[in-house]
Amino acid sequence: MLTAVAADPKATYAQRLGAAKALKGHGTANPATGSAELDLLARGGCPNAEEASKPFFVEARMAAAACAANDKAREDLLHEAIAAAPENGELRLQYVSAAFGAGMDARALLAAEPILENGGTFYGQRFAQGYDSFHNQGYYGQQKIPSLSKLKPEDASRLSWLAIHAREKRHENDEALTLARGAVQAEADASRLKAFAQEEDRLETEAAREEENAARAPKIHAEMDQDRVVRPRLLPGMPFTPRKAAHSEEDAE
Repeated sequence: MLTAVAADPKATYAQRLGAAKALKGHGTANPATGSAELDLLARGGCPNAEEASKPFFVEARMAAAACAANDKAREDLLHEAIAAAPENGELRLQYVSAAFGAGMDARALLAAEPILENGGTFYGQRFAQGYDSFHNQGYYGQQKIPSLSKLKPEDASRLSWLAIHAREKRHENDEALTLARGAVQAEADASRLKAFAQEEDRLETEAAREEENAARAPKIHAEMDQDRVVRPRLLPGMPFTPRKAAHSEEDAE
């Protein structure tokens, strides 16, 4: 029965896909479903990268990625898949994890943007415009992209943590701080909450340091005179009083 459904051209691709996956390890060595991708999924074992790397082989790429040797290999397989199926939530989560693991922070952040509800708006509007209009026989649109709040708490925490540090490495400190603040508000686990609160404090300190350094730096222009007292740059770890706090003390006096 499963073989008949997998090979039925009148069935939706989602139905044929489910049947092919159920056949894995139980069918013939060379199943004939009428679809090269479904044949790969129905047979035992994992597809290799070459077999799975065909146009629009989304599920085959995901199956091959599950057996890949490292995150770089997984990212290579899933990168083309997410281009073909941008609404597939399971695929997007797998790709984000692989891209972060492979050190491809820019790609990971781009893919994670629809999930990180409060993590900035660099790409969110562009993603949002195409979601509800994309359909393919109930297949690609059936697994909607989850919001951060819909993930398992530990998965949401891990994604937020990776995104915070990826933003910071890219010198996008405002975005990193926004993510940290959102994580503090959403986190319920005491140990994870403490870690995020420490990150929030650290990022706020660094933001204040950058503001102070900007106020200390000379303005580059033809005249030698400056409209401020030029002071040495504060390096990480150097103690200082945040500028806003200093102003408040002067106002209080």
